[in-house]
Amino acid sequence: MLRAKIDTSMPYHRFAAVLFKSAADPKSPLNPFSNDSAALRERVTQLFAEVLEGARTRVGSPKLREELPHLLWTYQMGIILFWIHDESPECGRTYRLIDHTVKIIVRLITLIDLPPFRPLLWTTLELLKDLREGRSADQKSPTNEISGSSE
Repeated sequence: MLRAKIDTSMPYHRFAAVLFKSAADPKSPLNPFSNDSAALRERVTQLFAEVLEGARTRVGSPKLREELPHLLWTYQMGIILFWIHDESPECGRTYRLIDHTVKIIVRLITLIDLPPFRPLLWTTLELLKDLREGRSADQKSPTNEISGSSE
């Protein structure tokens, strides 16, 4: 999916840096994290959910399955930022980054559900929840809802 995103964006590569300047402004409607971009962000997140449904790799944790499309959308933002600055021939470095990091992500998904890694999973899910809800660092939740433990 990420390779297709880059493939379809390639004709606009030389303009991407100009668009990024506007998108990087927190007050810009082009900012991918803005309220104005919420509908597009939700469509792409839903597309990631569909990709996960059809994937061979199974996501064991229901909470991770719920949050993973949002995490993958954020990962995609990092890939796009790398692509904007990629001056290698035909953006070959971006494609290599995608190929290698997707392998890493798949391996992490399969490992994270093993008992020794569950605390890491719970911490990660709590972080994602906090970020999506817009809580600041000083607004700690009284209970870790994912693991059920007190902080």
